[in-house]
Amino acid sequence: MNMRQYANMQVERISTISRLIEIEEKWKELLQQSKANEIFLTPEWIISWWKIFGANRELYVITLWVDNDLMGLVPLYKSRRGIFDQLTFLGLPDQSDRVDFIYKEGYGEECMRACMDYLSDNVKWDVLNFKRLVSYTDSVHILDTILKQRMWKYLCGKDGAYPYLELHDYAGYDDYMTKNFKSKHRGNLRREGDKIHNVLKAVWTVRKEVDDKIISEMTDIDVNRSVRGQQGNSFLQRNDNRSFVSELMQRMKIANYIRLFTYEVQERIAAYSLAFNYGGKILNYQMSYDDQYSREGLGVHVILQSIRYAIENNKSEYDLLLGEEDYKKRWSSNIRSSKYYFIFRNTYKSFLLYQYMKLYQYMKHIKQLNDFPDVNQLTRTRIESQMIKETGIVLPTNKGSMES
Repeated sequence: MNMRQYANMQVERISTISRLIEIEEKWKELLQQSKANEIFLTPEWIISWWKIFGANRELYVITLWVDNDLMGLVPLYKSRRGIFDQLTFLGLPDQSDRVDFIYKEGYGEECMRACMDYLSDNVKWDVLNFKRLVSYTDSVHILDTILKQRMWKYLCGKDGAYPYLELHDYAGYDDYMTKNFKSKHRGNLRREGDKIHNVLKAVWTVRKEVDDKIISEMTDIDVNRSVRGQQGNSFLQRNDNRSFVSELMQRMKIANYIRLFTYEVQERIAAYSLAFNYGGKILNYQMSYDDQYSREGLGVHVILQSIRYAIENNKSEYDLLLGEEDYKKRWSSNIRSSKYYFIFRNTYKSFLLYQYMKLYQYMKHIKQLNDFPDVNQLTRTRIESQMIKETGIVLPTNKGSMES
């Protein structure tokens, strides 16, 4: 092991899966003692992701130790984009809904400072690409402080949104329905449910194991029979995503994390929600349904029955995970958020990238305003204020001036 000392912390960069597997139990213990206890930061998720997506990338998992105690872990990888070297979180850009620095509660600042010091002193990079960094733990506040003290250039802003339902206040499923739906709506849902079971003869199933045959059926729905698939936006359309799900299902089976909720019609899956049972919550990761059953409300009832399962199994939350789609907003007004950070070091090459990305964001905001020329003044002011906050650039005045 190649350890570097930073204050009271020993820092080790892990570059092999075999070493990650060695510390797997300590890693799981650390997650249980951290606010960043996310399914996307578990060994099962990270190791599965690296096995499928690790080609042409370098593993840079930063671990922080005091003697033999694992105090922090930051799962990163290094890749090259054009002439620039970037470090980002394992699982990104597409498979992990949110990420975070993992550290034992009470040791956040010490761990994050040691990590950033190590990256500054020992790793060649031009940008730290920290997207989907959760904003509901202490990490973003600590990171803001570290960056201001270091006087590094950075861009940051709001990234993802995560609707969720709190379930611990409900006496049961009937109580949930009564408190969240008006009588007429409850009646409509009940009639839809009766039609699904009595006319379609759909069978509701909860699976805790998923094999490649099931993944093949899920793929057929998501790629060929869903509205999203017809629009070319299917998650399972990509071979690497299917391989990732297959690998993940094998690793998660032992840990009892898998919950695949399905409606089957004529012994084939017609609608599904691939969810995870983790941290006392149900996490709805990916769902799809056959569009021919949209009038019967099959998609709505997959979620509704999943919520029922969560309530009846004493889960504290039903988390709809990343996305602000209308169907998610209809289920809950509770929303968590994440932020993005692009962090640049004090080198000429990194500074050029910073200026380019700042200009890119500026042009994006200009396009947003130009696309909606009739936007009211309050909305225009909000967009301009957000642009100033994110880029430091002030929109040109009528005289054509620009400040930065």
